[in-house]
Amino acid sequence: MDTRVIVDFRFFGYTQPQEANELVFQRGYSDAYGMPQPTFRSAMSESDRVRARRMMDDMCSIALKIGGYLPGSEPQFMTPGLALHLAGTTRAGLNANKTVANTHCKVHNFDNLYVGGNNVIETGFAANPTLTSICYAIRAADNIIKRFPPRNRDA
Repeated sequence: MDTRVIVDFRFFGYTQPQEANELVFQRGYSDAYGMPQPTFRSAMSESDRVRARRMMDDMCSIALKIGGYLPGSEPQFMTPGLALHLAGTTRAGLNANKTVANTHCKVHNFDNLYVGGNNVIETGFAANPTLTSICYAIRAADNIIKRFPPRNRDA
């Protein structure tokens, strides 16, 4: 098979944030460094499942129009989280009852604890969230500098 004539389709879709989704650490499960290993518990909403099915139907329709599938490469849904763009486990937002941190990524009810990364993004997304995570990091860093200005080393 000439790999130059193979087209690989991968469709990624948006999923709605679910308040019941969670990240837990269980005793007895650790990673290679002895740190607690996270377990992600999540579920898709009915509208997420409908959207995923429509996306799969569109992808299959396109693939059939250009020649079909190679044996062993039939369309499939990937395991959730496999793309490693998990988000929302420590959401940042204005409502302290529904988020972990404020919009500067400072954890509610703590004076000097900040969180960062994809986990602070409280909305769903279907593509690489790196730039959004960087924006949150810059916003947090600016807030930290304002709240904790550098001390004069000469004093």
